[in-house]
Amino acid sequence: MFAGAWRRRELLVQLTIREIETYFRGSWLGKIWAVVVPLFMLGMYTLVFGVVLHVHWPGKERNEWEMALLYFAGLILSTFFVESITRAALLVQQTPSFVKKVVFPLEILPWVLVGGTLFRAAIAAGVLAVYYLALEGLPPWSAVTVPLAVAPLALITVGLCWIFAAIGVFVRDLRHAMAIVMPAMMFLAPIFFPLSAVPESVRPIFLLNPLTFPVETIRAALFFGTWPNWWGLAAYAVISLIVARLGFTIFQRLRPTFADVI
Repeated sequence: MFAGAWRRRELLVQLTIREIETYFRGSWLGKIWAVVVPLFMLGMYTLVFGVVLHVHWPGKERNEWEMALLYFAGLILSTFFVESITRAALLVQQTPSFVKKVVFPLEILPWVLVGGTLFRAAIAAGVLAVYYLALEGLPPWSAVTVPLAVAPLALITVGLCWIFAAIGVFVRDLRHAMAIVMPAMMFLAPIFFPLSAVPESVRPIFLLNPLTFPVETIRAALFFGTWPNWWGLAAYAVISLIVARLGFTIFQRLRPTFADVI
């Protein structure tokens, strides 16, 4: 799973760059959209949740500008996850030329997809960082743990992309189902509220969401100076490895039949 990607790292980098270039190809502003979109969304969150609705975060008083930061931090992760999984359903179908080449390592395609979406998420995170420094100043030391929460989420995303990319070859309705399921995943994660605000009776449903732990951990580290639950982080990392391994196995088992269907 990892060794194959490392052996083909040069091809992986080239395809990831091509994925990034293709995403913006044909648009007037090109890669500038990677900055314009998060800036626009950040402005919308500030206007709607802070100025219009005057939403307050439970347990801590914050102004409208700081509220936008709290939402934006969670939505960066949510957008990364939802976009990756949604596009994975058509990943193999959209690359028939690769499927028919026996020597091409199809298993690196989810790495490429996640790499491209992670790049756009990093641009949005840069916008968040600038806004954060302007409002809050230097972050607390707990902010250094942010990559530790993002890495397992990225690995889970790759694993799920393997699964949905493989199943999407045979079940063409999967991409339509993803259009329904993925937005629900965002609302079943503590993006617009803390997990503590969720009733205990339904909290296990939120904990099953792959987004819940990293969103809560990153938000607590950046805005409340709270260090992560190390046992929880270790368990989340183990689960991410299991999901990734399962996804890789399913993809490789179904891979020989891709050419017959496509």
